Amino acid sequence: MISENLTEVSPTDPTNLLRLRDSVYSDDLFITAVAHLDLFSWIDNNPADADIEEICSSLRICERPADVMLTLFKSLNLIEERDGRYHLTELSKDHLSESSPWFLGPYISSLKERPICDEMLKVLRTGKPANWGENKDEQSWALAMEDDDFARSFTAGMDSRGAYLAPVLAKTIDLSGYNRLLDIAGASGIYSSAIVSQHPNLSASVFEKPPVDRIAKNSIDKRRLSDKIGVIVGDMFKDEFPRGFDVHLFSNVLHDW
Repeated sequence: MISENLTEVSPTDPTNLLRLRDSVYSDDLFITAVAHLDLFSWIDNNPADADIEEICSSLRICERPADVMLTLFKSLNLIEERDGRYHLTELSKDHLSESSPWFLGPYISSLKERPICDEMLKVLRTGKPANWGENKDEQSWALAMEDDDFARSFTAGMDSRGAYLAPVLAKTIDLSGYNRLLDIAGASGIYSSAIVSQHPNLSASVFEKPPVDRIAKNSIDKRRLSDKIGVIVGDMFKDEFPRGFDVHLFSNVLHDW
């Protein structure tokens, strides 16, 4: 069911449900760090040198995915960052460093052959994103989005997530001094739909490539917003951005590249 009223926020908070879905790969990243990199033992053995540059150099990983990994482990209270250097917490010192008698490394490493762990290691080594969904023929995500069925399914997923997040964004940002918004790679247009619903001074256009442009138009029509939101066909990687807009919106886009 498509959400038509984008001025209201859900009365219940689905954050924990979103986290369940969005954290699906965190377990594999943790296993990879322990089993393939022995990251925590390395930090324990090199406390004076454990900044991100030295971690990347010593473990032969790239800085961008390493930063994501280290941020995850900080959030899990496995490491602490002080003055740009990383240190183990008591929990990880007891159970994730090889020098501890309570080291859980062999137990965690029993899952190291999981296919996603191999992909995680590849991402850490190369700095390049993994193929979306591990397609059998290794299509890139961008190429997969040119398939009608895949594009429809993926866009519906992002639309359902945005039905909760987009109204919150629209209520949070002040766009009272602006007139025209360009929703770049905006998928169904859920974010621009919520924003123009909250800000009657605004009109918008979704900048999308086929076949997602048709999906966006259909979604906008269903929300009865076609008088406020148009669709412009284009590829954000190849085409110049359309002119005449005083706000550019990138929602859930830049982390993919």
